[in-house]
Amino acid sequence: MMDTCKRLVIVASILSVAVHSKPADFKMCDSKWANEVIKNGQGQTICQSGNLLTALAMAVAGCNIKLDGKNPDPSSLNDWLSKNNGFGSDGKVLLNSLAPLSISQSISTDCNYSKQKLKGTNEVLVQDKANNWYAVKSFSSSQF
Repeated sequence: MMDTCKRLVIVASILSVAVHSKPADFKMCDSKWANEVIKNGQGQTICQSGNLLTALAMAVAGCNIKLDGKNPDPSSLNDWLSKNNGFGSDGKVLLNSLAPLSISQSISTDCNYSKQKLKGTNEVLVQDKANNWYAVKSFSSSQF
């Protein structure tokens, strides 16, 4: 039986994942992990370059998925991705590496689709033109 929480929808640069509890609210520069080096071989810390890592950790935590028995946060997701070939040779997070967590993905380019997902039990992750990622929890009529 597939838990609906484990469905990840990619809409262009927007990700949506169903959550069953209040999504976590992590900050990439939280002192608990701010200075931790991202294990992607690029040498930057979570505070410097961990916006997707942090946003994904918020979505995974909202699904109540454990990572190696730990509650997900940016640090534990960093560890998990490192152990599970979750970073590409360019240092980017490989979203398909989440498959062992039984999180599936689909792709669309329709922003209205994400707005509809956000109205339900989904969290949406948005990438801006500068390649920064954000977890979106609500939207107005025309903006996330």
